[in-house]
Amino acid sequence: MSATIEPLAPEDQSLWRMTKWVMRVPTTSPPGHSGGIALSDSEKAEALANTLETRDQPVADSSIPYSY
Repeated sequence: MSATIEPLAPEDQSLWRMTKWVMRVPTTSPPGHSGGIALSDSEKAEALANTLETRDQPVADSSIPYSY
């Protein structure tokens, strides 16, 4: 770790590049839509329906107690 930090210097922008890399936020695709970008309303509705259908499944294991 120190071998990576020691050569960083503000003069050559290496410190800024490392800070930018460390602070980056990874981009994620919308849930349930793996076929690209949904542009039309029907594509958006289909992607949402597929997401909810796969995500909201009942628990099939009867050994898990219900908590009220």
